[in-house]
Amino acid sequence: MGISFSVHPLFFACGLYFSLTGKITTFIIYTLCAILHELGHSIMASKMGYKLKKIKLMPFGAIVSGQAQNVENFQEIKIALAGPITNILVSVFFVALWWVVPELYAFTDIVVEANLSLAIVNLLPIFPLDGGRVLLSTLSTFLTRKKSLTICKVIAFIFSFILLLLFFLSIFYTINPSLLFFALFIIFANVSKDNQNVYIRLYLFNIKEKLKKGVVVKKIAVDKEILIKNLLPLLEEEYLIEVAVYDQDKQITVLSQQKLIKLLESATLKSPLKLYI
Repeated sequence: MGISFSVHPLFFACGLYFSLTGKITTFIIYTLCAILHELGHSIMASKMGYKLKKIKLMPFGAIVSGQAQNVENFQEIKIALAGPITNILVSVFFVALWWVVPELYAFTDIVVEANLSLAIVNLLPIFPLDGGRVLLSTLSTFLTRKKSLTICKVIAFIFSFILLLLFFLSIFYTINPSLLFFALFIIFANVSKDNQNVYIRLYLFNIKEKLKKGVVVKKIAVDKEILIKNLLPLLEEEYLIEVAVYDQDKQITVLSQQKLIKLLESATLKSPLKLYI
């Protein structure tokens, strides 16, 4: 399952603003730092057996989306925090570099500024920013996911209203378009239908290590017409999985753990299993 990549219209609007104000270099640097931010999410996700499904580049960074399968709250918190932590580590690296080569400060100070800004903004407890996802996962340990999401969205819309108010006030002093871009980003992200879930579970584990202690083989029977998205919830990482595929009442094949992993790397969620066997 490859990662799809898209760009939100607000990203282009933000880029146009920076171009017209002669800050296109700053915009490019912020964009690259946002991509580093998403790589932090991706690396942490892959270590836990998950994979990012979709990345959408936004004016204040990027958001990840897709259809999640059994993402545990504490795991989602770790993945969410990995992005800001990546930005902070990059900033620390360049600050340390200045001690060694002070001359680099004049060329790299914007890199530190961009990474710190992205880290701080994304840690705000506003959904779907990383801080908002941490809040959502924390609330979900005490409340239902639906109720937790509703609370996070209400907080996000209140925050957006405050940003819009500040933007209109700035018109009478020093206009600040960033407030408008940020408010619109929060609003659009929260009305999107694909921002609730983030990761696809790959169900990968170290079979060699599991076999040293013994592992239960679990066999699952499915029809060849089953959609990949309906097959994923049936897989459990604590077992060695075998999937028996049927055509009506006749078994046509058995997929081993290794075949499943290879299959899932290229499959799309809304496709039937029969296309990959």
